[in-house]
Amino acid sequence: MKKTIILFEGRTGSTHLATLLHQSPNISFLGEEPALLKSEGWQAQENWICQLFDHPLEFNDPRIKPSAKVLGFRIKLRDVVNLQQFQKLLEKYDVSIIYMRRLNLVKQAVSSIRAIDLAKTKGYYNLDHHKHKDGLSAYSIPFQRFDQTLKWIEEVDLKLQDFIKTLNQPICQVCYEDLLANRDAVLNKVIQFLDVPPFTPVEVVAKHTSDDLSEVISNFDVLVSRYKNTPYAEMFTEGLSQKVI
Repeated sequence: MKKTIILFEGRTGSTHLATLLHQSPNISFLGEEPALLKSEGWQAQENWICQLFDHPLEFNDPRIKPSAKVLGFRIKLRDVVNLQQFQKLLEKYDVSIIYMRRLNLVKQAVSSIRAIDLAKTKGYYNLDHHKHKDGLSAYSIPFQRFDQTLKWIEEVDLKLQDFIKTLNQPICQVCYEDLLANRDAVLNKVIQFLDVPPFTPVEVVAKHTSDDLSEVISNFDVLVSRYKNTPYAEMFTEGLSQKVI
């Protein structure tokens, strides 16, 4: 059975991609369970990963299909307690890496803020087509909060890029923007990487933040003016024909 992990940072489409891949009869994709063990230390995370990859059916988890040819889970790099030991595990199990990132850091920051507020308000970070009806309306985002979030996202994005460069594993990079613009092409790229037959999934994760940030940030003009003549300026209005998750 091929082992795979989605390595990502928040709001880069990992939930979207994982729910699509899990619909293949040949793929079993779990969530971010190792992150829940972070407070217990690396040993707890390592034990979970080893048990999953060595004895998956002993989990008695309905998400793990007995006939699956590919087994994986998702994890943010910042949730890994020991990166050096984690890298050794990736090598030990010859894990194929799906590396997800988002090029537009401004929209990633807005999506992160709104996801946090959505969770505080309604109890969930993502909208599920089958469970949830609506997200949040537009509201003001204080400059300091936005700026801190943007800088933090840039920092964790760079750390993930640096970590990816150290790996000797097979890597398939997926950009959020490509997944949004041409889902099927990206999905075909990933399933070829995982060496499984094509399949036709349905959408599960719903969009909860418009790609037109002026529709979701009531002080949009104020934020834009603060980043005039910076590399972030064009990111505020980039790709208005799309939607963000």
